[in-house]
Amino acid sequence: MDGELIELFSTRRRAISQRLAEMADAYRDRYGIDPPAAVLSSMAQHATLITRPAKRDIDAAAALDSWEQAAREQGRALADLPRRVLGRRPASPDTGTAPADDTSVAAVLDRLAASGRATFTRHDLLRAALDVLPPEERRPEALRGEAERLAERAIASTELLTVTAPDPIGVPDALRRRDGTSVYEQPQRQRWTLRTTLDQERWLLDVAAEPTRRSVPERALEEAIMAHDLSDDQAGAVRELLADDRRVGLLIGPAGAGKTRTLRAVVDAWAQTHGSVIGLTVSQAAANVLAAEAEVRAENTTKWLYEMRRGRWHLPSGALVLIDEASMVATSDLVDLVEQARRAGGKVLLVGDPAQLAAIHIGGAFDLLAERHGATRLREVRRFAQPWERDASLLLRRRDPAALAEYAMRDRIHAGTDRDIEMQLFDAWRADALSTGTDGRRRSVLMIVATNEQAAVVSERARHALLAAGTVSDGPTAQLRDNAASVADHIVTRRNDRRLRTSNGGWVVNGDVWTVLTVHPDGALDARRHSDGSTITLTADYLAHHAHLAYATTAHRAQGMTVDVCHAAITADASHEQLYVAATRGRTANHLWVITDSDRDVVRDPDDLPAAEHVLARVLERRDPDRLSTHQTIADSLREMGSLARLGAIFEDAARTATDQLLRQQLSRHGLADAAGGPQWRTLVARVRQAALAGYDVAALVDEAIHLRAMDDADSTAAVIHWRIGVLTDNTTPLRHRGPLASLPPTEGPAIEVARQTGELIRRRWRDLRTALAVTTQALPWAEALGPRPIEPDEASAWLTAATAITAYRERYELPEHTDMLEERPPASRADARAAWDHARLQADRYLSRRLRDLDDDQLTKLDARMAAAIEARPVFDPSELEAARRDLSAIERLSAMPAGTAISDQRRRLRRRVETLEHARLSHADWRRRAHEAAATRRRVELERRQRSTSRRPLHRTA
Repeated sequence: MDGELIELFSTRRRAISQRLAEMADAYRDRYGIDPPAAVLSSMAQHATLITRPAKRDIDAAAALDSWEQAAREQGRALADLPRRVLGRRPASPDTGTAPADDTSVAAVLDRLAASGRATFTRHDLLRAALDVLPPEERRPEALRGEAERLAERAIASTELLTVTAPDPIGVPDALRRRDGTSVYEQPQRQRWTLRTTLDQERWLLDVAAEPTRRSVPERALEEAIMAHDLSDDQAGAVRELLADDRRVGLLIGPAGAGKTRTLRAVVDAWAQTHGSVIGLTVSQAAANVLAAEAEVRAENTTKWLYEMRRGRWHLPSGALVLIDEASMVATSDLVDLVEQARRAGGKVLLVGDPAQLAAIHIGGAFDLLAERHGATRLREVRRFAQPWERDASLLLRRRDPAALAEYAMRDRIHAGTDRDIEMQLFDAWRADALSTGTDGRRRSVLMIVATNEQAAVVSERARHALLAAGTVSDGPTAQLRDNAASVADHIVTRRNDRRLRTSNGGWVVNGDVWTVLTVHPDGALDARRHSDGSTITLTADYLAHHAHLAYATTAHRAQGMTVDVCHAAITADASHEQLYVAATRGRTANHLWVITDSDRDVVRDPDDLPAAEHVLARVLERRDPDRLSTHQTIADSLREMGSLARLGAIFEDAARTATDQLLRQQLSRHGLADAAGGPQWRTLVARVRQAALAGYDVAALVDEAIHLRAMDDADSTAAVIHWRIGVLTDNTTPLRHRGPLASLPPTEGPAIEVARQTGELIRRRWRDLRTALAVTTQALPWAEALGPRPIEPDEASAWLTAATAITAYRERYELPEHTDMLEERPPASRADARAAWDHARLQADRYLSRRLRDLDDDQLTKLDARMAAAIEARPVFDPSELEAARRDLSAIERLSAMPAGTAISDQRRRLRRRVETLEHARLSHADWRRRAHEAAATRRRVELERRQRSTSRRPLHRTA
């Protein structure tokens, strides 16, 4: 079919294209720029929807007649198409191919090594195989087949090692997929690594622990600390770092903790004792900052390795090598740098933060060393103006969802569709950028977006706003890579160029931000660098290829930057590291603009969009397996295979399936097979499972529920049986509570077989946990109420029972480290989870109630009354009032960009007082919630102690 005929029948495409063009024109009229790619995508979706005709019944014969008539008008005949098309495909080439040779396998392995990944999935292997295979004239399916065979050859080679632990569960064939994998195994779970990668990591772990026999005298150490006015946290870090004589040391600190300030003292102390210090980091901009702030020679790692390998640069004997942003250095590069320091008899200090962004496929060596060898840690955050934001940033760093409530309560989280957020984020940036700080200077305000293309578009809009406000000159402009700049504009350079020198002898660096001072007739411009105040003349050619406006950037490029205010667009696909970096750039304020729809959604009801906090909570949970080292991947895989999280999930699924089978068998025997599978079925299965865990004979219980009376007129047989089982269990007591294995239904089949295997593995894991806890001497960080393990044997046994039950529950349901004890009780629909929670809390309460033994009955009664009163003394606080007051205050403060009258100033003062009052109420309410939780727990333990006393007391018998 020729192009004209295709175009003739593409009426929908023409309608969509026309509507899209109209929407794009409207966007240009409103904003004065072309719509960016993300906006065009959204417009295309909208155009597709609004041009869609209403559905109607189609008469096939009439449709064919109309199509034939339209074709004739163009001099074509539809009847001729089959004859013209059939038989025209060229003969397929032979799908057989020669087996992959060793050269092809080696090429695949080289491709994998060049990727920088520590481990690879089967998809990675196939992609590498396709990259090295010549496509020639083969059809896609033939090429795919050859790639599969080549990948298998690579897997079979001695240079590729599996890092995935074997499954300890022997899953029956009935529970396996067609490819032989277990239904309980995640698809594409298998991972491999290169032997050289594993060897590099082993070498790093060994060499990092080598002693250097280089120490810093205490006097030099203390002089350096005093000279730089360090906080106690920073001073402690300097002492710990320089007291450690191992070859490789690590310093980890959250964003804004003052890592560079700490390093300055380290540099001084080392230089006084051993001489040379060299600073390295992944970008030249970061190297310049390190050089200026730590007062040390600094280079980017790529340049340093390039010159070292060619013999032009040498590491002085006994030098200290500071590697900043070390989480962004590839494993292979880190091996080379450590080897250089080793040959020179020096020491390496790695500085970074695993919670921040790493380079793509860097191998995870920094995280591995921190995990295996430990690290010196800074804990105090100093960047933020507000104390609450320092604490909230730490919660965010460790993935605690409680951080989101802190940001939301202060109007720092904003939700909307992609289109709405684009406009609202920009409006908020404009209000902040056009206002001045308390010192009267122009504030630095940054926008963070998803891509470089979006950053260019948003920066252009920002420039127009600054032009309109007179902040930026409307005089001559210089052409940048994707926009223009005039005097007072902020620009960013994106390529190192040592030929372009600054007034203080430096050079142009990728990532530096500048203010334009003068634009020359030839398109060059003079600019002042923000980091050090030095000036430079940037050529027209450099500007046209390597300079951009600096009002917006991506999270990766923003890492390491500090501004007054930051506005960041956060999508549902963001990583935890991107969120953390975006939320920690601003000193005085960080706003998160959460896009709640997705560019994958063709249409979505606005009322059905998720809440911003829900989107952010999912972001906090997201983890990147490609960030792990080979050793960490192996350890994680072994841990996963034997963890209660996996074993428990499989056990619960198998037990639920077996319970389902038992119920169907019993109902069939009673002629009630039609009841299975209805809307109430899952609820009934959960209810029967709950009864089994409570100790009931479920087969007898279900039979009794069926025989209570006839069910001929029941609307839902499953619902009636569910209700009857509830009545029966409420009025009877099981002989005893049974463990998970004893609670399995009396039936046979693949599910029961799997449940019994996993049950034994769970029992073994419980024993391992108890053994490990038996030798611990400190209180468990997530169960501080238990305190440390007691010395007295009887008390120690009770503590161990409680600690094991809590630890097992936390591992099974993967409670985050920041949560305390057991969190909320699971719903009744999660029978196994609720039973495990009840057991863990009971063991904890039994142990803690022992502390009440010294109280008499009257004292117990008074204690119970005090706890009840504490629960009742709830202070008045409505979180929505504080959120609303924060929003109102933010709106008023944004008006500071405009002339403010007395009325606005008075309103601002009133709102500030109201926010302070509500903030005080919030703190009081939070304190009450903590005390009420503790009071409720004490009341439970008082009741347990009363029951214990009641059962232990014996009636007195008088003798004659």
